[in-house]
Amino acid sequence: MTILGITWNGSVLISFDPVTGAILETHVWLPPTESFVGLAYDDRRNVLYAIAQVTRSLYAINPLTRDVRFVGTVNTGGDDVAGLTYDPVRDVLYTAILRQGVTPFSDLATVNRDTSAATVIGKVADGLCVSLCWRDSDAQLNGLVIPGSGSWDSPLKASCVTIDPTSGAATPIFQTTYHTILGLARVPGKNGFVSWANWTTHFYADVDLNAKTVTPLAPSDAVGVSSAAMLLRSFYVAPAPNLPPCSFTADNCLG
Repeated sequence: MTILGITWNGSVLISFDPVTGAILETHVWLPPTESFVGLAYDDRRNVLYAIAQVTRSLYAINPLTRDVRFVGTVNTGGDDVAGLTYDPVRDVLYTAILRQGVTPFSDLATVNRDTSAATVIGKVADGLCVSLCWRDSDAQLNGLVIPGSGSWDSPLKASCVTIDPTSGAATPIFQTTYHTILGLARVPGKNGFVSWANWTTHFYADVDLNAKTVTPLAPSDAVGVSSAAMLLRSFYVAPAPNLPPCSFTADNCLG
């Protein structure tokens, strides 16, 4: 199993093994000042999309040429985004908009792949929906929802949920034993995902929706992918040549 993810420090797109903790390939250098919190693959067009948290910037990546293109800024009214996934049945990109306040909540929204414009579908749940993944078994979405901001040992624990893509409404599956658990990279042939967890150590974890368990895998610090910007790599992504990172422009670059 190979996971594609964006490192938190440096914003480098890499392939890695979450079981061994080995980096397998380096692919693309994205703008290093961004904090990427979502990664999705559009298999109809063979395009990767990456979304950043605070700036709400949406980027398109060609996995063959490694070209990176800035699409635009997702309009959320200033609120952060989290998670990104592609629904091949409806041909739609989804993200979650985090509405901070006395009682934080999250909205599910579609994102236009050409303009970056967001359209809110509906409220997911109270709390912060920090990760999204499309589920091919029934064309629903899975998400990770945290009741509120907190430290790694906060008593507020994240829950796995099913999200209706037509309404945004979430149905709980189970509550994890972790507050900070991010990312839902689908595991092939299994009703489960690979995630990243921040506990007394940082590690990748196997999230089993049937057994309702979270099982630690490899330590994550040496890999550096520590956000929801990860997905199963089931397609070809060209490796980077042995060259230093590119110089970025406002529009595009060769990774």
